[in-house]
Amino acid sequence: MNLKNLSFGLIMTGLGVVALTAQAQAYEFNFLGSNNNTYNFEFVTDGPNDNISDNDELIITGFTGISDIQLTAPINNVAGVLPASIAFKTTSFTPDTAVFTANANISGILRDTPYQTFSITATGVPPDFVNANFRGNDLSATPVPEPLTILGTLAALGFGSRCQKEFAKKQSANSEDA
Repeated sequence: MNLKNLSFGLIMTGLGVVALTAQAQAYEFNFLGSNNNTYNFEFVTDGPNDNISDNDELIITGFTGISDIQLTAPINNVAGVLPASIAFKTTSFTPDTAVFTANANISGILRDTPYQTFSITATGVPPDFVNANFRGNDLSATPVPEPLTILGTLAALGFGSRCQKEFAKKQSANSEDA
């Protein structure tokens, strides 16, 4: 018995089982950008098995000082992207949690379907992550940079490049003196 062939056979069998296993529903929640403390997101369903049922809740946490939640027109107005208002309605919010509730039964279609735009106006995102929960299932944490973090990063990059230029000038001057 060849151990190499046996190992290869077991690996291929395992991959075959994984490939034939029905996929679990895979919903996504993505950050689209922010403007003036308004954070924009999309909710994505993954094909024909991802249905949205009347009164399903999308609960978003991780903010501080939420002052408003809205369903607005899509930011990326491209084919296949639906306004979130087709499937959801704004329901309620507290200073750290926003709740959007499905207002209809929507059957999944044969492709990924992004629903945009869930807009949340808040003073900030303390840990730089927003957590979304749909039907009691936690979706992966969504990284959300603070506007000050973005500005700070740009300032640091500008300062670093300026210092590098000054250092290069000094190095050039020192090499000419030598």
